[in-house]
Amino acid sequence: MHQLTSLRHLGIESKYISTIRGIGSLVNLQGSVEFHVKKEKGRTLEELKDMRDLHGLLSIKNLENVQCKEEACEAQLANKQHVNILKFEWSVANLDFGPNIDAEVLNCLQPHPNLEELHIARYKGASSPRWLQLKTLSHLKCLYLANCRRWEWLPPLGQLPSLRVLHLKEMNSVAEIGPSFYGGLMAFQSLKDLEFDDMPNLVRWTGETGNSFLPSLQKLKISNCPKLDEVPLLPYTIKRVTVERSKVSHLKLSPHCSSRSSKFMLEISSTSILSEGFLLHQQHLEATEVLNIRGCWGSVAAEKFKLLTSLRKLRLWQCDMDDARLNLCLQHLTVLASLEIIDCKNIKSFVLPVGSRYFTTLQHLCFENCLNLSSLATLESSIFLKSLIIERCPMVTAVSLPSEMKRMTSLNKLSISHCQGFQSLPSSIPPSLEFLHLVGCDSRLTEGLLERQGPEWEKIAFISQITVY
Repeated sequence: MHQLTSLRHLGIESKYISTIRGIGSLVNLQGSVEFHVKKEKGRTLEELKDMRDLHGLLSIKNLENVQCKEEACEAQLANKQHVNILKFEWSVANLDFGPNIDAEVLNCLQPHPNLEELHIARYKGASSPRWLQLKTLSHLKCLYLANCRRWEWLPPLGQLPSLRVLHLKEMNSVAEIGPSFYGGLMAFQSLKDLEFDDMPNLVRWTGETGNSFLPSLQKLKISNCPKLDEVPLLPYTIKRVTVERSKVSHLKLSPHCSSRSSKFMLEISSTSILSEGFLLHQQHLEATEVLNIRGCWGSVAAEKFKLLTSLRKLRLWQCDMDDARLNLCLQHLTVLASLEIIDCKNIKSFVLPVGSRYFTTLQHLCFENCLNLSSLATLESSIFLKSLIIERCPMVTAVSLPSEMKRMTSLNKLSISHCQGFQSLPSSIPPSLEFLHLVGCDSRLTEGLLERQGPEWEKIAFISQITVY
């Protein structure tokens, strides 16, 4: 292959291009390339030296096999002006040379200023590459740093004028994020998506005050940061916040600007932040349209849900609430359209007072892996419900569903899967039903339906799309 020196286009997946020995001879090659560094002739970084016409993605893996910084410099990445996505990956820690060689190698891999997206994974150096501290990467839009466990001090990334996405994951040595991270005033003017994930030693995150701090931020995720105890006042521009397995007692958002209307999405692992004085102001609660709660219910009172006046979608996952608490909370959600209850072992019945406004708005309802769920008695009052999904709920039977199910005149989709106790169909099927999925239920039911005959089949023969197995 390396003898095809005039080749410009190679229509195979980039991972297979990595198997070409001596690929550096293909100096006219365009398109994306995945290059695996090896300690053998024709597989070292020098092969990339004259490949100036590469476009799109350049992924360089196994950087632990680079012998010295001179080899890295020979790659001459700075002359590849059409490469807009660059990925550096060490597959294992460099045991032969230690962290210094990793730092020297990365310093020599300075990309062209046109670069738009950069990934660095498993880098074992303790310091930032010099070129990442400069404003020369003026077009960089996305930066992903992952599993760089010795990297202690982050460079002044706030001065990258085009940076929109910044994800930091498994940066174990980072204990503080402060002024050096911003590099001065008016930092992160374009940043919209910020994520801190699995940073076990991060304790302090300080920032500037005023409208100039993260002025464009819309999405924030803090996950697995158990020691994080100090955070800055976050801007009102945020639309989506995710907090998982991290301290939240000092996390605070700026109040919404009254002149701006905005939607808000919140994902949390503790309902304590629904209390005013923690993460959210009343304006945020009133603007929240999507709320995902995972792994906790806490002692929050049902009255806190009264402030969620705009909530349209609620997902409860691995929460320990019982029927009564669920009932109380849902009664306050007067515009709720979608409810998903997943892996909540204490839910036994889904019962709400007849006449509740809740029944006039709910369109999608899903139960998944609720092992003790056995009754959906009041669903017949949900005349606007369009989709009902029940999955891996072994106590659910035909008796669990409403006896007057035909009153659910808007129901369009019914899916019941892997519910071993489901042995027969309800006595009445809504005439509006168009999609029926019965998967992994009692074999006596599914076998009869597959034969397309008998009393059970007659109940559903009018449905246009039926999936049974």
